[in-house]
Amino acid sequence: MKNSINKIKYILITKDTILYISVAIVMIGFILNACLFTISKSISINLYNIVDKVLLLIEGGIIFLAMINIFLNSIQSFKKNVIALSIFVITVLFNYMLFVENREILLTFIVKFFIYDVSIFLIVYNIKDKKKLLNNCIKTSKYMFILAFIYLFMDLKSNVYNVWLSQYFFISGIFSLYDACINKKIISNIISLLSLVLLVYTGSRTYLLIYIIVLILTFTFFIIKKIKKLEYRKKIISIFIITIIILLLLLLCIFYKPICKGIYDFFLDYNIDIRILRIISSEDFFTSDARSNIIYSKGIQVIKDNFLFGVGIGADRRIMFEEFKKLSILPINSDPRGYYAHNLIIEILIDFGIIFGTLIIISISYLIYKMCKNKENIGLVVSLICIGILPLMLNGTLYDNMYFWMLIAILISSIKFKKNSLLCRKEL
Repeated sequence: MKNSINKIKYILITKDTILYISVAIVMIGFILNACLFTISKSISINLYNIVDKVLLLIEGGIIFLAMINIFLNSIQSFKKNVIALSIFVITVLFNYMLFVENREILLTFIVKFFIYDVSIFLIVYNIKDKKKLLNNCIKTSKYMFILAFIYLFMDLKSNVYNVWLSQYFFISGIFSLYDACINKKIISNIISLLSLVLLVYTGSRTYLLIYIIVLILTFTFFIIKKIKKLEYRKKIISIFIITIIILLLLLLCIFYKPICKGIYDFFLDYNIDIRILRIISSEDFFTSDARSNIIYSKGIQVIKDNFLFGVGIGADRRIMFEEFKKLSILPINSDPRGYYAHNLIIEILIDFGIIFGTLIIISISYLIYKMCKNKENIGLVVSLICIGILPLMLNGTLYDNMYFWMLIAILISSIKFKKNSLLCRKEL
């Protein structure tokens, strides 16, 4: 019995297995819960309540064990985690004390931020084998795709437009695309293509646009790599064929609106309203009037008016909500948390001002450059940039994107502090 307990302890604690399980739980927890809640609620409300409590106990227990692991693993581990956690706590407390007008909105999201984002930051920060972490994320993303597809199938009767579901197809698509390119997995190719179709179906233009850009870049690098290996004659033929295909695609782009309108009308005849096709055929696909004319212009104005130190964490939500309220275009029962900067750079500059905001942006950019230059964990870093930074340039907020904080944890954990040889040298 004692040997079995020691073996379990070795697997979970010493080999960091509990940390990898926690990452997987945080990645698929919400979509897993949504599927099980939908199924159990359709059977019995009592079963739903039981499932709710069991999932909370299991998922919460795993994350709790992971936090115990990272804090009690060693004295060095304890110190660095206390320092990291203290920075988060002090920053939030400082903002709470200094920016009184933001207190109400800050309290609406800060607890969730600490439970999920700060927890995942600490867990990833303490994972030593980042290659194993990437493989864990790729494997988890496949389960994420299956669960998201199951939930979509169960929710077909509701409105097709679902940004929350689009995010899961986007994440699974990005990790699968990387796996398809590097490891040549057939199942990953299938998932990456299906993710594109389902992103069109679920209707989030932010995730669809970014995914298409990533697909084009990936395909371009793949083609260039293949062409370089060909003989001169085959290179010329390949380049000619690719040129013809590009010209045909450009010609297709000229008539994209009537084509999309025809496809949209076809599906609408079967009572399927595909939002993306409607937007492409009738509106500006790349942005919205509210984002460009109200949100961005107001955000830039706030930065100009509070140039040095910003207006505090969460202020963009309060300001944007007040702006929409002033313009009398708020829907009934609007949630202030749904109104924010819609751009990572603008959000950071509003919250922290030009001095600290620019320092944060430059530091993140420099660490990304260093990691990509040294090719250290480049696969994980590029995947997390696609998932954790690119969407934040158009949608979402950094206080509700765990993949952004996973990336920050990897970047910070990559910093190597060199000891001063003069101080370390022993005196003779």
